[in-house]
Amino acid sequence: MTNVHLLKLKFLVKILSLCPLLEDLLMKNLQVNDNTLAADDATKFLITFPNLLKVDVSESSISCFFRLKLFRNVEFLRAQVTVHTLEEDFSATKFLNLTHMELRFKEEYYWDWLIKFICACPSLQSLAIHKIR
Repeated sequence: MTNVHLLKLKFLVKILSLCPLLEDLLMKNLQVNDNTLAADDATKFLITFPNLLKVDVSESSISCFFRLKLFRNVEFLRAQVTVHTLEEDFSATKFLNLTHMELRFKEEYYWDWLIKFICACPSLQSLAIHKIR
């Protein structure tokens, strides 16, 4: 999804929930007018993607709605770290297949959070960190 404008976040949830075999997810310049979710839509948003191998949600206004735990099966992850992301607890989640990770930070680097996340990625071979201006 590149340069897509949606009226409501629930439409994105619906689209993704209809793609359980998704292997590659790219969201770039995705804009959403209404970021609110009803309780039943939020439940659908917690779906996991068992076949997902590659995720890039780094340049999307809705990246803060994604919990990294949703992508625990991926091999490649590119994401923007937000305050919402920093609230995640990785003590019970392992990213066993993740070999390449690129993280984008807007403000500061959150080293404590990063160390906890890396500890959840035992197969990690490549790590890139970028600061967004």
